[in-house]
Amino acid sequence: MGLVPFSALANIIIVNNFLVASILGPFLLIILYPRIKRWGLLYSDILEEKEVRRKNLRAVGLILLTIGGLGGIVLGNLISLGVYHSGFLGAGFLKGTTGSLGIALGMVPVIFLISIACALL
Repeated sequence: MGLVPFSALANIIIVNNFLVASILGPFLLIILYPRIKRWGLLYSDILEEKEVRRKNLRAVGLILLTIGGLGGIVLGNLISLGVYHSGFLGAGFLKGTTGSLGIALGMVPVIFLISIACALL
């Protein structure tokens, strides 16, 4: 929508989500795991053997997801700060933007990579 610069908003969201997940996540897992296991809601209890994909595809998906996520943050910051110009995809749209079509078009390869990773997971 162009209300807040991508570089500011994305970094605030990343730091906030990381801090909450890294501080609360382990405690919630310790507290909730026994109850979830007792209820039979673990993915290994719900899925059948044939539905669980091979581990090598999950490993590739995890690697692609990590590269796509980190690459998206770096690329989005570089585009929004005007350091990296997204070439023909963002031609005419980039001017040290606050949230424009240039950022969205520059992020298409990273979004495609994340989509492939999600399909493999």
